[in-house]
Amino acid sequence: APLYREASGRAVATCAHAVDLWVELLRAAESDGADAAMIRALFETALGAPLAPVSADDPCLGVWSAATVGRPGSGHLALLHAYSQYQRRRLLCYGAGATEPWEEVRAARDAVLAYEQSYLRGLEPDAALWRYWVALEYDLGSVAEARLLAEAVLKRCAPLSQVWIELAEAEREAEADDDDDNDGDESDGVRDAVPRARRLYRRAVHAVHEPVHAAAIHAAWLRYEARHGSIESLRSAEERCSEHDKACRRRGKAASGAKQSPAASVS
Repeated sequence: APLYREASGRAVATCAHAVDLWVELLRAAESDGADAAMIRALFETALGAPLAPVSADDPCLGVWSAATVGRPGSGHLALLHAYSQYQRRRLLCYGAGATEPWEEVRAARDAVLAYEQSYLRGLEPDAALWRYWVALEYDLGSVAEARLLAEAVLKRCAPLSQVWIELAEAEREAEADDDDDNDGDESDGVRDAVPRARRLYRRAVHAVHEPVHAAAIHAAWLRYEARHGSIESLRSAEERCSEHDKACRRRGKAASGAKQSPAASVS
């Protein structure tokens, strides 16, 4: 590991614009046992480098949307993802119930998301970086924190079906874990009279209008009700999905007619 770290250091000194080399240096330092302060210093140095855009064959690709390929700032976005992944591994080293590193990790989270929002907002259409942190909070049982971040994600990605479905599934798992941990005790506020997963699907049909995304929402919601709902909730979902499908079709026809009307008036 020390030799690999040294080699990675020489590589970034020669090619400071290559984000994949910076990521490898961060990983080498982590494997070599560098503490959080050293990793943060390396990260901040890398963030100040003139990073080139990520290319389609870049090994960093795959941790976020391919829509960012070749765009200015995508190298810095890749770095934010890599540093976020490091923070997750820090927490796992302490175990899910530990509190020692949480304050530092959340400070790192806030700094990463603030940088993305200030300098790279809109670069990642599906807000994958934010969703990464949402998933981490859910995974570690920090449901309240997860929900705060999730609302920020929904404001940015309301038309995307995969975001709603992902969050609804996370809520379903959170409620299932709560039932297992408390044996029916609902005192911690995770369990609601109407499951939050269902409430998300109900919100989704008012926010998603593209037919492809609407169809995905309908399929996911009906699958959820078939597995976890009552006959009443299933029928209600079927009715709402049918009404939403018709509304999306009407919206699509109206949009198509609006596009054709100028040509028709010219003729």
